[in-house]
Amino acid sequence: MKIVNCANCIIEIDVEKTKQFYSNFKVANTQANRNYQKYCEKMSTEEKAFFETFGLNPAQCNVVHFGITRKKTVCCDGEYVICGRYIEYPQTEQMTLEDFVANDFEFDTPSPNEYLGGFMFDFKDKEEDWEAEDPDESYIKTPEGFIKFCFEYDELPWLLKEKCETKEWEPPRFWEIHRIIKEKSEEKKEKERLVKEQTEEFMKIFAENSVKAELLTEKQTAEFKKKWVDRFSPANADRKDIVDKCIKGRFKQGIKVNKYTPFLWHLFSFEYVKPEESRARELYNKQQRETVFLFSSYENLVFKLENSNVLDADFVEQFTDVVITSADFSWTYAKTHEEYDGPYFYNS
Repeated sequence: MKIVNCANCIIEIDVEKTKQFYSNFKVANTQANRNYQKYCEKMSTEEKAFFETFGLNPAQCNVVHFGITRKKTVCCDGEYVICGRYIEYPQTEQMTLEDFVANDFEFDTPSPNEYLGGFMFDFKDKEEDWEAEDPDESYIKTPEGFIKFCFEYDELPWLLKEKCETKEWEPPRFWEIHRIIKEKSEEKKEKERLVKEQTEEFMKIFAENSVKAELLTEKQTAEFKKKWVDRFSPANADRKDIVDKCIKGRFKQGIKVNKYTPFLWHLFSFEYVKPEESRARELYNKQQRETVFLFSSYENLVFKLENSNVLDADFVEQFTDVVITSADFSWTYAKTHEEYDGPYFYNS
């Protein structure tokens, strides 16, 4: 038995029994462990001496890390147990906020921690050493008559030649933030430019055919889509599911949510209601179209059209993906971009 004074503790340890415990200790063949073992080969004389004091081989440890950083380091932690007992253990006192401020925001109460090189060692009181409900790879259940200390190494060098399998999340640097903002801004401008071009193209087509056209506002467009879903969805259907597929563009499979471009006519392709397909063009052409709404799916534009009887099925073919709906929402016709979906006609 020997007495060691460390981390504001006085500890009586049995080096031989500690070595005996580790004689059967298994270290998993993980990337984190291999990198830590490389470090143990190169660690400083002072660090080696610290472990030797307790009869420990530092490489006999299962460690975990949280991925590599830009500095080519990993934040690493692990645990060791030593046979022994505390003769003295620091009684940590809770500081009040007032005392903390008065002490220049520093804790001056003794703690069971030891700092050496990049290591921070934390010696655990028995009351702190509970059995983990969901232990990670580094967890050791402390045997009777042993005490535990853990370590953290915030910037352990990456020493393996192989590439680290994981990356630690780090907040973007200021130039990365600037690049992201610039890219998003350019994407928005490009989208606005394309929508403007498409709007002008629609208005030109309408004017050339003597169709009076009014472009709805964004708020009115959102209200139109909501009213369309409300009017044409069956009463007993899952409305949230329909909104996800037709307006929000979300499709849930188990716990996974897939995102895609939403189309109002998904109400038909997902078979919430049964529209006419084979006779869609014929039935649409028979409808009175003096006043209709035309929704262009890709640009998210809604036009209110008057004097629009010219918009028969052949005329509508020039558009990529549109939904035309009567002014009273009694019928709707969808010309889709898909070869095998649509066109659809549905009369409520």
